[in-house]
Amino acid sequence: MSRLVPYLSRFCDEHRLEKKYLIVPSYQIGHQIGEALAKEGGSWVNLHFVTLPSLAQEAAGIELSAQGIKLVSQANALFLVDRVFRRLKAAKKLKYFGQVEATTGIVRALRHSLFALRMAGWRSRGRWNISKQNSWSFCPRRMREGLIH
Repeated sequence: MSRLVPYLSRFCDEHRLEKKYLIVPSYQIGHQIGEALAKEGGSWVNLHFVTLPSLAQEAAGIELSAQGIKLVSQANALFLVDRVFRRLKAAKKLKYFGQVEATTGIVRALRHSLFALRMAGWRSRGRWNISKQNSWSFCPRRMREGLIH
């Protein structure tokens, strides 16, 4: 961050009144960058810290809302994955994951994996929105079937 802060300070000074966006991995890191700018005495007026998910939500939010699609929060996604996992396990519909206990760690790992697959283009019922059939080669068949189910 040692080279970033002086650069941002100069950039913000040169573009003082213009709206500026800096993509950061999290808002917490953006806040830390803002604190570092303030300590250096730099102005960061109109500098907005955004994450990629927040940009995607802003870009697609109106269209998704018009289609009746709601964004699920991280906490709600965790709850939803836990509920679905437990129901499928109780109904003995899980082959690969059937012997796994529904711990918080397992549910978080599943939610994280499902989110990563969605970001990579995977859609419900195992369809990819672009041709990526070979992308499943890393995944054992039973695990793939468990994730698609």
